[in-house]
Amino acid sequence: PFGRNASFFMRVATIAMLLLALRGHVQAGLSRRGCRLHLSCAGPRQLQQPVRFEIEKVKGSRFVGLAAPATDIASVEAVLQAEKARYPDARHWCHGARLYQPGRDVDERQSDDGEPSGTAGKPIVNAIRSAGAIDTVVVVTRYFGGTKLGTGGLVKAYGSAAQEVLRLAEEEGCFKVFTPMAMLELRFPHRVTGTVWSIIGSCQGAEVPNDSQEVGSEETVMKVVVQQSAARSLAKELSERTSAACQVEEIAA
Repeated sequence: PFGRNASFFMRVATIAMLLLALRGHVQAGLSRRGCRLHLSCAGPRQLQQPVRFEIEKVKGSRFVGLAAPATDIASVEAVLQAEKARYPDARHWCHGARLYQPGRDVDERQSDDGEPSGTAGKPIVNAIRSAGAIDTVVVVTRYFGGTKLGTGGLVKAYGSAAQEVLRLAEEEGCFKVFTPMAMLELRFPHRVTGTVWSIIGSCQGAEVPNDSQEVGSEETVMKVVVQQSAARSLAKELSERTSAACQVEEIAA
């Protein structure tokens, strides 16, 4: 009986092997795209160190992507100027950035740097957003290869350069989970100083920046950096345990 059905069993085995191969191919594809999927699902991430990646030439043009940490406009500008100094003969230095603003929305910035409007900065920012990255700037430097790419070609090239450098950053473990922080300003009379310090010391993750205390003749003004999720409970505890002698206000970092 087995001999009569040999061809049937061979077909079944062949199909099984094809399904296994297809499964491996799909898993490999998901692994290659894991940066975007993993980051967007896990929540915001912060980049910890610069990463550079150059995609294959597009009709002779070079596109070099740099992803770097940036927490404010000044640091974005510093990264941009450093790239211009590194590649002084390039034609364009386009960039996008997403910066965390305590108590406000994320600040997104972009520049096409002479490319047609919306063809460079926007796809770069879209890549950063899709990756779930925050406090991150991506600069894509272009060396013109002599052939115009058209708006669609530019969007694809700049977007690809940004996506690939962020993918590499994820592969190299350059991201950490983003923890929103808040800065609180405390005002309290000297008689409750010990209580205030005791409460701050028991609050996990709370830090008092250097030179952030102003001790006057009647009161102390002090700044404390704490995780956003703990800010309200810390303010409540400071008020209750000092009988409202300690006044707390959240301020811009």
